[in-house]
Amino acid sequence: MRRFWMLIGTLMLGVGLAQTPPVADLSQDARLQKPITVWLRIETLPDALKAIQKQVGVPLVCPDRFRNEKVAIFVENRPAHEVLTMLAKLFRMRWEVYEDGYRIERPSEETELEEEATRLAQEAKRKGVEAYIETARRVLAMTPEQRKQRIGAIQKELEKQQGRASEAALRSEFGHLSALESSVEETSLLFALLGIVPQAHISRLLKGEVLTYSTHPSAGVNAIPPAVGQWYETQRKAQLEKPSTEEQEWYREYLRNRKILRFSVGYRLSSVSNEILCQLGVEKEQTIQPALPRCEHRLFQTTVSLDEIVSDRSRLTREWNQWSESSESLRAWLQRLKPLPNRTPRPPDWQPFQEQRYMRNFVMPTQRLELLAWQYGLPIVADAYRLGLEVLIDTSTPLAAIQSLQNTHWMRREGDYLLVRRKRYWEWRAVEPPEAPIRELEAKFQKEGTLTIDDYARFVAALDEKPYQWLLENRVFRGFSMLAVHFPVEPLSNLPLLRFWATLTPAQRQAVLAGEFLPLRTLTLPQRKAFEHALEPLFPHPNRLLDPPSECRFTTFRWIFPVWDLEDTKAAVPAESGFGLLGAPKKLRRTALFTDSSRGTPMLIFSEDRGSDELDTAQFLEEGETLLRKENAIATVYGFRFFMAPGMEQTYEFGYFVPLKETPQNGSK
Repeated sequence: MRRFWMLIGTLMLGVGLAQTPPVADLSQDARLQKPITVWLRIETLPDALKAIQKQVGVPLVCPDRFRNEKVAIFVENRPAHEVLTMLAKLFRMRWEVYEDGYRIERPSEETELEEEATRLAQEAKRKGVEAYIETARRVLAMTPEQRKQRIGAIQKELEKQQGRASEAALRSEFGHLSALESSVEETSLLFALLGIVPQAHISRLLKGEVLTYSTHPSAGVNAIPPAVGQWYETQRKAQLEKPSTEEQEWYREYLRNRKILRFSVGYRLSSVSNEILCQLGVEKEQTIQPALPRCEHRLFQTTVSLDEIVSDRSRLTREWNQWSESSESLRAWLQRLKPLPNRTPRPPDWQPFQEQRYMRNFVMPTQRLELLAWQYGLPIVADAYRLGLEVLIDTSTPLAAIQSLQNTHWMRREGDYLLVRRKRYWEWRAVEPPEAPIRELEAKFQKEGTLTIDDYARFVAALDEKPYQWLLENRVFRGFSMLAVHFPVEPLSNLPLLRFWATLTPAQRQAVLAGEFLPLRTLTLPQRKAFEHALEPLFPHPNRLLDPPSECRFTTFRWIFPVWDLEDTKAAVPAESGFGLLGAPKKLRRTALFTDSSRGTPMLIFSEDRGSDELDTAQFLEEGETLLRKENAIATVYGFRFFMAPGMEQTYEFGYFVPLKETPQNGSK
């Protein structure tokens, strides 16, 4: 019997050893001594290994579970084993012998470390929210004079606190104080209510519930205490009695002629960022400009500072902080680098990503690394993401740009390689869109020069929930969903529309584009679910929170094509709930004026396109200002409406600007 158990133990030991192959030393494989050049701006880890395998002829296996890992590699004429070893070090993985080649694997403890870091980040978020609410309560209890004095004191204190842990708390308090002193009345209402929300409600908020409040609540909605309305009227009266300059008089006129009758508020905790998301629906009595709507539907977000002490307790963060090289050491090393001779300022095909609405150029952080690798011949391996872009500043040198990346990335030299990993990469990886549908749209746009609403709907349908939510919140609260892609990004500001469109049949799509109204009663269950999400993507509609619902319609500001606001107010109310076009498609023109004083940032003018450039540019120029060039772009825009009786609707638009040939100027003034 003893020999039997010894045999079983030996077999089990053999099984254990077979499950954990030894780490392979790639430098001992003669096939991997071959020098290779790898220049990948962003690639999934499996595809990056396929590119290297193609050069060396050695099988390199990457399990499918790592398909969401993306990498940038900028290496010229280096042994293959070096590149592969650096990849494994950066991703905290290891190479194992696998048949006639190698397989990359991640130790199981890495998953446990990421789970612990995620849990502690949630705890930090919870403490941050609690501290944020406590600050709101303290600030709300102050008198106007006390708030004014406190603002001055904080401004002085912030000058001394730069970079210290207490700086975030001071900035949070300053934000509350500024909001209550601001001329933006809606923000004041949000902060006033937030300061008196019961603790039981805060607990529900932290659990992911949406909190809703109303002055005239419908069933299941919390009543807004009369004290909030009274507080607002006191603030409004003080603003009207306050001495003002001629420039401020417009706001006093605004307050005098618009009185809040009823309003509703919604709060929710973002699932992908450290923010409390807020909705405000206001019904106003208006004594001037009767053509304008009396109802306003506004959305705000307020950033909550993480409790970094809790967040940094994770073992994973501590290990990366220890791994990362100090800023001083890297700075000294960077200053010693010498640029390569006879190199162009930028690598072939290097170009920023541009969004056409505001004509801003963005770059991925790895594009800054690419410039460093190109100009200095420095081998670099980094993780890569299409999210978290930076505005391109042409005057920034590669060395200065790299120094700025140290705030958001861990960096370390390994020999003469530079390894770079984004801080909190486990959170960025969770919201990063998949690569395959992006490549599909890029290829089609490059080939055909245009994309349809069907193409964008197919892309949105391929998104997992976290990437979708990240892009949605950026669209709603920041006005655009910036993503590093080589196709127009503006349509992604209408994700709920595209998600709904993806559920429609070809016949339904064709009917809608032909002008037919699609009744809600004809939709399937999945289509109804997508319809409801498009109608109320983050919060219940303001009219759902008021009893009785308002007769006027709540409209939201159009970030991409603001002229649709005018159409929204004129369109007739549908006879029943459903979905359809909002009027006929329109052609819009965007004119960008570059002057000798614009410093590369153009003045943008939007108008309906009438087939020719009829803009009188002289009226937009200051005296003595010279027009250097004018750029026009045209967009064909489709407006869409989701309507549910009584009085609930949400509008979206689909379209993007296509630049026309540049119009040279002759120094006209």
